[in-house]
Amino acid sequence: MELLNAYILHTRPWRDTSYLVDILTLQRGRVRGVARGLRKQSGKNKGNICQPFRPLLLSLRGRGELQTVAAIEPDGPPCTLPGDHLYAAFYANEILLRALPESDPHPVLFRSYRALLDALAMPGLDIEPFLRRFELSLLDELGYGIDFFHDAASGGELQADCGYVFVAEEGFVAREHGQVRERHELYAGSHVLAVGRGEFDSAACRLVAKKVMRQALLPLLGDRPLNSRLLYRPADRSKK
Repeated sequence: MELLNAYILHTRPWRDTSYLVDILTLQRGRVRGVARGLRKQSGKNKGNICQPFRPLLLSLRGRGELQTVAAIEPDGPPCTLPGDHLYAAFYANEILLRALPESDPHPVLFRSYRALLDALAMPGLDIEPFLRRFELSLLDELGYGIDFFHDAASGGELQADCGYVFVAEEGFVAREHGQVRERHELYAGSHVLAVGRGEFDSAACRLVAKKVMRQALLPLLGDRPLNSRLLYRPADRSKK
């Protein structure tokens, strides 16, 4: 039976002793399954093996949308995520659950997720660049990649001294296009180009990257608020 490299994205109690689990796997993409009997186990095999952020090896049995977890074992220690890093990890799990179709493998995205968790496990690390890179990887893998270097309308290269708006599922467009000027925020070309080069040093570039990612992900995530963002709000307010 094939062993899959996996992470649990979400669990829900099911019946008296089991879990319904949403799983991200390297080989098969996102799958759903039933982990039978794990809630009543104790010791090293107890049910917390199904908690998120722990690398796993598991096998699945059955056909259809809901399969049975036939075997499961740790493939390393669980990630210990400090403070705000935990909310960021829950955010990553939630957008994967919302955006990824079932049974569609994305090995590059799986590795990007693993790299994000490794980064989030480091206390004191600036996590924003890692989150933005993960979001970009998700968009690229699902066919929504962003061109930060060319005008989506004209095809010409973006200019550092010009202003651009971002149109989801299209790209950056020069502000001269009147039909989008009133409906979208204007971004400096220099900031857009910097984000495209992966430069997140300045506060302005970070803000542009965050806003553009939210716009770009909206077609994949829908209008329903993300629970992970709602959870994070009390921490945000406490910092003000």
